[in-house]
Amino acid sequence: MKYKNQLIALIFCNTALLSCKTHKVALEGLNFEQQLEVLFPKATISPVKINDHFTKHFQLVLKQPLDYNNPETMTWSNIAFIVNPD
Repeated sequence: MKYKNQLIALIFCNTALLSCKTHKVALEGLNFEQQLEVLFPKATISPVKINDHFTKHFQLVLKQPLDYNNPETMTWSNIAFIVNPD
């Protein structure tokens, strides 16, 4: 019984650790727009002209389903503006 409990605890800990594993994306050597394209491959990325202290401005449009249980149905556009001070 003692070994069974230890085995269950070991399996639980291994499952918990493996489920927290993240995947790193190589962004070194890419410019800001290319980094956005790597991080958001399904998004529509377009530059925006704005006069302020930021050097680069982008509009990011992500299509998201209204119903996640049935993603083939209608979608809506989530729009975000991304700026870079470099």
